[in-house]
Amino acid sequence: MSKDYHKAVRALDVLLADDADMSVTELRAELAAQGVNVDEFLAKFSKTVRKGYQQQIRLAADKAKEQTQFAAATLFGDLRQKTMVELLAIREQVANGVFGVALQKTALARCRNQQGTELSENELRSWLEDISRSASEK
Repeated sequence: MSKDYHKAVRALDVLLADDADMSVTELRAELAAQGVNVDEFLAKFSKTVRKGYQQQIRLAADKAKEQTQFAAATLFGDLRQKTMVELLAIREQVANGVFGVALQKTALARCRNQQGTELSENELRSWLEDISRSASEK
């Protein structure tokens, strides 16, 4: 490929914009005439596309793994997907000892300073996550 990559890309852009009547062989010959090493360009292009695709797949897999681990790690399931009513029901179950006396005591100690205050949905979700984590640490 020529050292002036920008010039080669501009030439490629011009050719591709007006190549409707050109065969692949003619297109390769035209690019080669303008100093483009077509095989090297296509190899680099293919490598770049492949690496980008692999990165996107890797990111999607990492995100899915993180979500799965988060949902599995919490005693109450994926709290991010639960409604306020479901969160309140879980809090009530914890307070009534449905998940065990140890968790009930942990929850009581955790919310001692919040007696009589109304929790937002995010605060309640965070509170349940903390309670779940404390149960898994025991």
